[in-house]
Amino acid sequence: MNEITARDEWIIDGHYRDVRHLIWGRSQTVIWLNYPPLFVGWRLIRRKLRKKLARLENKSSLQAKPGDGKEQEQIAGASWSKRIFRITKMLREHREYGLLLQQSHYPQTQIIEIVSLHQTRQWEAVFAGRTASAQPSRAALANISRNSAKPVPTFIELFGLPGAGKTTLINAIDEDPDMKTRLAIAEEWGRLSFLRRLGFFIRTLLDLPLVGSAIYLAFTARLTRGESLWRLLRLIIMKHWWLSRSGILLFDQGALQSIWSILYVSGRTVPDPKMITPLIRYLFEGMQTQVIAINVDKATAASRIVGRTDGTSRFDGLAFDDIESKIERSISLIDAIVAATRAAGIDVQTFAGSEPVPVLAGQLQQLLNRYKRDQSGSVGELPAAAGAAPPSSDSIISR
Repeated sequence: MNEITARDEWIIDGHYRDVRHLIWGRSQTVIWLNYPPLFVGWRLIRRKLRKKLARLENKSSLQAKPGDGKEQEQIAGASWSKRIFRITKMLREHREYGLLLQQSHYPQTQIIEIVSLHQTRQWEAVFAGRTASAQPSRAALANISRNSAKPVPTFIELFGLPGAGKTTLINAIDEDPDMKTRLAIAEEWGRLSFLRRLGFFIRTLLDLPLVGSAIYLAFTARLTRGESLWRLLRLIIMKHWWLSRSGILLFDQGALQSIWSILYVSGRTVPDPKMITPLIRYLFEGMQTQVIAINVDKATAASRIVGRTDGTSRFDGLAFDDIESKIERSISLIDAIVAATRAAGIDVQTFAGSEPVPVLAGQLQQLLNRYKRDQSGSVGELPAAAGAAPPSSDSIISR
């Protein structure tokens, strides 16, 4: 391999770990065929079925050739157990490559991501000389990927206890066609057909790291109540629905708020952040993510809940003292989720909930404008790795 990659020009296909550092470190361009896992998994199964059919059709002729076991083995293909292993390996590599190629270990290498057969056929047409550019430049080839790939969604969640002002803040910013709120996304989900929803459910089942992290949380947090388990299942299914969207997704009740409800319902108000971190990491994998924790003291939060008439949280309708007591018991849970989010490599910014709404809305609008500019300049490219904020021992809720 050293001899090959030392040449002036070479092309290599393959991705074996033992030689990856030799190939990627000396490449001008890496083309990543990042097809959807469901599509790749089906192709692996289809290949097995076709080879098995070919073996049955040629069984008589192969038996007539004594000592030709090698040819029979080639037609039979890999066993079902090996096919299943390849599918699990594919799922692992799908996640692993995304993380590796986002890192800065290969600054001299251009990464081109191909995510569909349509893009692949465009490349085939270019290299076969069926386009006007018989010898396309690297920039022209990369442009195929940029123009055809789906933009990576940006997920921004406002997180905090009921009464922190999350919904009020979202309602105070300017409407934007490139931005979708939780309610808009929920309406789109409600219009999906049964088959489309089933497709997202299957994608969830094939996302083994995500499913494994949800099972890990359920066992370590001892989630035995049906409401908690249903919320957890619905949350991991929503991950792939969110990932299929584009633009900016701005939620006042998002993934972290769902995790808060899941744990709160089961009485797990003082969890270890380590049990939550894997689920948060895989929930936000593939999306550019920003969390805004709204800091508000418990008395202010309780006063806002008592004063509103259209609230839907589990604290609404209670007396002031009861609300304040429940908020006090929930502070450790909020702290644990924030710590787990930072440990997962997600940037967490803190807004002071005591500031006037116009001031907070201005800060949020500036953040949204920045992400809009970033998205307009990076359509189709690999998402930038989420910046990990330094862990903090400070609570986002003033005691």
